[in-house]
Amino acid sequence: AAPHKRMGAGLVLVPEGRRILISLTVEENLLLGAHMRRDTTAIRREMDAIYGRFSNLAERRHMLASCLSGGEQQMLAIGRAMMAKPRLMMLDEPSLGLSPLFVEKLFDLICELNRDGLSVLLVEQNTGKALKVAHAATVLELGRVTMDGDPKALAADPRLQDAYLGGAGGPRSFPAKRKPVRVMKTPAQQKKTRPNPRRGGHGRKVCFLAPAFWPRWSPPAPRGRRKTSSSAT
Repeated sequence: AAPHKRMGAGLVLVPEGRRILISLTVEENLLLGAHMRRDTTAIRREMDAIYGRFSNLAERRHMLASCLSGGEQQMLAIGRAMMAKPRLMMLDEPSLGLSPLFVEKLFDLICELNRDGLSVLLVEQNTGKALKVAHAATVLELGRVTMDGDPKALAADPRLQDAYLGGAGGPRSFPAKRKPVRVMKTPAQQKKTRPNPRRGGHGRKVCFLAPAFWPRWSPPAPRGRRKTSSSAT
């Protein structure tokens, strides 16, 4: 179906990366979500409700969206989707790039919207958080369904724990840190890295540290002229 038909049927996407218009104000971004609606009074009432839910957006309603933090931009993207009056909201990686504080606020908001009667389809990298709030869960690997069912049962599944939750058998053991290996250059390789007069001195910058036993290099004298030395009396 065409995008406007899907939106008219109540299907709304909050894309990964938020995709808000940073050249518009916060209020103009919210109004974009309601561009297919004609009930002006209801639009204003719902916008006031969004400002009541997101106090930071209310304080910055006339500011450009580029002035918002990452978490505030994510709230704006969700608010814009809410202005479309959806029946199903799809959220693609909503916690990506957010601070832990905003991640907590985000998942609280998702639960609150769901309690208010909104269906939510969540694609999320934070597996632990997603399984705690979901009513049903599906695990995809390379586009194929590998596991699905009750979120609590999946959270206890050793396969899922090994892949996404840090392992079922306690903390993993990592290999010891390796010591740096010093690479010794052969005389032929050292010869290649010596200064080249035709390139005007040392050539490339920050290539190597010259060994202390190399003789000091000075540019050759121009042809046709002899070096002369004079002593002051």
